[in-house]
Amino acid sequence: MKLEVIITREMAVNYILSSIAMAGLACSHVLNAEGENMKYILGTLPGYSGSAATFEEVLATSKSIIGVLTTIGNNQILLKNSLHDVLSHISLAKSI
Repeated sequence: MKLEVIITREMAVNYILSSIAMAGLACSHVLNAEGENMKYILGTLPGYSGSAATFEEVLATSKSIIGVLTTIGNNQILLKNSLHDVLSHISLAKSI
């Protein structure tokens, strides 16, 4: 028995748009986690009462967070371009 999967153009566009939205949502979760990480290092995380971080620990964490923010920024540019491309193709298809 052969299974036939039918995906319409509209379904494909919706899947692509959904994947772009989910990737953006994932980025927001990463940003939130990095904010929590900084609160933890600075000792301002609610409910945490550990020892204060050293200057070197704060500096290392800051450098790590900068790397993550740079990566997320680059990812957001790619997502924006992907969204622009999909929306351009939708506009072109409607004009035909």
